[in-house]
Amino acid sequence: MKKIILCADDYGQNQAISQGILELIRKKRLSATSCLVTFPDWSKWAAELTPYAHTLDIGLHLNLTEGEPLSSLLQQLRGFWNLPTLMIQSYLRLLDKAAIWQELNQQLDAFVSALGRPPDFIDGHQHAHQLPIIRDLVLALYRERLTVFPCYVRCVYQPLRFSGRDTMKQRMIQCMGASSFKRLLQQQHIVHNSSFEGIYRFNEASEYSMRFPLFLDRVGENGLIMCHPAMKSAGGHHDVIAIARGHEFDYFNSDQFLNDCKQAGVRLGRMREHGFFRLSEQCDG
Repeated sequence: MKKIILCADDYGQNQAISQGILELIRKKRLSATSCLVTFPDWSKWAAELTPYAHTLDIGLHLNLTEGEPLSSLLQQLRGFWNLPTLMIQSYLRLLDKAAIWQELNQQLDAFVSALGRPPDFIDGHQHAHQLPIIRDLVLALYRERLTVFPCYVRCVYQPLRFSGRDTMKQRMIQCMGASSFKRLLQQQHIVHNSSFEGIYRFNEASEYSMRFPLFLDRVGENGLIMCHPAMKSAGGHHDVIAIARGHEFDYFNSDQFLNDCKQAGVRLGRMREHGFFRLSEQCDG
């Protein structure tokens, strides 16, 4: 069977997201989750993950776009950017490297402090880890602090498809620097997922059960599918994709999900399984 990583992003952002991801972990419907450590209840939700530390990959979702920064330099400068502003500042080479470097390190510190160990992988909220300047700092963080503890880095590169409803969103994510980041990972022999899937338009989440089998078909061995499930919530948290998260949770919690995986010949696994965690040509996708 084809082994893939199914990763739920944004753990720790709010109660609905964290509870939904925990429920799916308990039911073995996920093999990884990526954690936001910059939100107020991170320590509480980190404790809930501890019993599953040896059964799934737990990663750090480096964040520069939502909530409040942990570092004093970014707090003094302006706080986080929204994604369009961050992209513009990045491509114009106007970002303050010292401030971002301090923030990335403090987010890693917050992860290690709460879970008692480094992350199994790192990636970026809204894929910001692949932007110019930021990607160099992320890889410097990896080289300085994460090579002793085996850790992989999420690569979101996908070959562009010239048809389909998600082409425009896929193009935008790829234009954030996906191919350049993949080349850096290969050149520096950094372990990363072999392929990437999960991009779709959130306003079409009611059709998620029809879209997910396409991800299963396209993802490669040791590839990664990202997802964003959450319990349905009456409110209390500003989350522009809350409705989409509910549809995703319902699908992953259903028998249809299990049947789709069986039909596709797919099983969920961790990057660490079966000796994959080595620096080899497999990492080049």
